[in-house]
Amino acid sequence: MADALTGCGVKVLRPAAPGKDVDIRSPHWDARATPPLNVRDQTIILGNTIVETAPHVRARIFENDLLKPAFYRYYQEGANWVSMPRPALARGSLDTSYFTSQDLDVSRAMDGESAGAIEGLGLEMVFDGAQCMRLGRDVLVNVANHSHELALRWLRDNLPGLRFHRLNAMADNHIDSVLVPLRPGLMLLRSPDYREVPAQGHAVLGRDLRPRHRRQQLPRLQRPRLRHPHRQPVHGHQPAVHRREHRRRQLPLPGADRGPGAPRIHRRPRPPPPPAPVRRRLPLLHPRHRPPWRTRGLPQL
Repeated sequence: MADALTGCGVKVLRPAAPGKDVDIRSPHWDARATPPLNVRDQTIILGNTIVETAPHVRARIFENDLLKPAFYRYYQEGANWVSMPRPALARGSLDTSYFTSQDLDVSRAMDGESAGAIEGLGLEMVFDGAQCMRLGRDVLVNVANHSHELALRWLRDNLPGLRFHRLNAMADNHIDSVLVPLRPGLMLLRSPDYREVPAQGHAVLGRDLRPRHRRQQLPRLQRPRLRHPHRQPVHGHQPAVHRREHRRRQLPLPGADRGPGAPRIHRRPRPPPPPAPVRRRLPLLHPRHRPPWRTRGLPQL
């Protein structure tokens, strides 16, 4: 993909190599560092400004260090570079109101928290760059809790040349898979459920654009030999499930069986036995046409 983008005239940048696994530690928690797999989460480019956001995952607190070689090159060329306040990510500093408002129980996840608390800290500013959608000087910002509200205020205070528009909880955080601007004044939403919260001044397509297909026109997603009452599709990335369900003859999902980690059949059904040979009786011959040595015995010498 990098070669294809380069062929189109796009300058492709890569983060620095992460090296070996590194354990990171703060006075309140410890975690295993992660490589920058999603660079659009903790960085967003707004005009001529590089904005580093405040991560909500402890393992990603130093992830942007691998992007700083590129940031310094652009800074030396005249770009602006700002960062949100680094969150402490201590116990009780994340806002879970978005999930509790949807009757989701988060007590199990929060009770297993091993991080220490900071007295008087309260809810912190945490935010991902993928919560923004850029439309020229207008930026749509998804705000789902108080932590995001603090980030929106910080963006407005530090980037006064842009117009930030608040979207009220379109998702828990990222919106780059929820809405796509098609042209000025028109956007595409992932589902009609989001029709209630379009951006100001933008129209939304009023009809459902999902294609209509008849059942006969859709491809079969499962091989006929896998449709069995005692078999269940299991993905090839789950060897533990394969071993546990070996006696049940559960099969992985069919698909591409090339390359590492591709789905593969755990136990193939036996092919049907070949048909038994049919013994055909020769038609009886008239005595006049039978060989003499079969009807009258050996000839007399």
